[in-house]
Amino acid sequence: MTDIALVTCSDIPNLPMDEWPVVTALQKKGLTVQPVIWDDHGIDWSTFRLVVIRSTWDYVKRHEAFSAWADWVGSVTSLCNPADVVKWNTRKTYLSDLGVRGVRVVESEVLEAGGEVDLAGLMSARGWVDVVIKPVIGAGANESIRVRSGGGGGGGNGAGDDDGGRGSAGNGGNGEPSTGAKLLAGYGDWNPAGMKSGGPKTVREGQDHLNKQLSDTSFLVQLFLPAVLTEGELSFLYIDGELSHAIRKIPQSGDYRSQEEYSSKITAYKPSDSDREFADHVVRAANQHLSAKGSGVAGATGDAAELDGKPLLYTRVDAVIGDDSRLRLIELELIEPALYLGFGDGAADRVAAAIARRV
Repeated sequence: MTDIALVTCSDIPNLPMDEWPVVTALQKKGLTVQPVIWDDHGIDWSTFRLVVIRSTWDYVKRHEAFSAWADWVGSVTSLCNPADVVKWNTRKTYLSDLGVRGVRVVESEVLEAGGEVDLAGLMSARGWVDVVIKPVIGAGANESIRVRSGGGGGGGNGAGDDDGGRGSAGNGGNGEPSTGAKLLAGYGDWNPAGMKSGGPKTVREGQDHLNKQLSDTSFLVQLFLPAVLTEGELSFLYIDGELSHAIRKIPQSGDYRSQEEYSSKITAYKPSDSDREFADHVVRAANQHLSAKGSGVAGATGDAAELDGKPLLYTRVDAVIGDDSRLRLIELELIEPALYLGFGDGAADRVAAAIARRV
């Protein structure tokens, strides 16, 4: 029996490079580790003592199959993070769940598949002039656009649009996005000119975008927060329930996307006390909601995300500063987040130790 399966997708069968320090650290502990593709039908998942989801970055277009896979694996062995957590975190409607529990979230409106919407009317009613439209189940730039009243010219997706948890710890300085970024963007051949064309769409173009897809795809209309252009997006990385490290991602000049695949500037970030308070609150609120749903996640009694008395293996809180100068949650990543291990001293060892404790 192999101790640990680190789960990935067929486009990255051997895991992203920044995951390998974790593999090495686990092997030094005497544990056997195997990268495994999640939809490989030849795998007997019961032969692993622990299955850890890492770079399953193709699940978005096959989310039902992925959810069924998580249920099955969780029934035959230990899965991190657990299937109920994965399924809840797949849909961005979790932002509403967290907002009800007092988390400051980016203002959003859910448009369910099969419905109709007057985008201009919605934006007017909410007092919005600049928004991002993204699929409720989505990642990276796929089918996401920025729309601004009076805007127009060029494609692209909104500033502060989430990276779906993906990406490596950087692009190596050569401007070439990661394999995961290409995969998520839906490009067979990498087309930097196509991906880098930017600028907000007009409301009419946004309406057309929704008209073409809303019949079978649910969308989220989210207020655009301009602070991402200057202050960037902050990510707080929790390992085994403890804040491990944090990063800041600032879009490159002339762009508004904070993902590293668009050559954003990524630096280590030292959280303030108020930052830490905000991120801890997000984690606790998620625990409380999942506990109420009967997922097995214990109620919040401390600073950690807890599962049956144990903290979740990994949690990433992504936030942007709002117009009131306070952080707003744009993403809570519990499925397969990039952990940016190179930006936290000892982070890979902390991840390995947390995994080892679960074997």
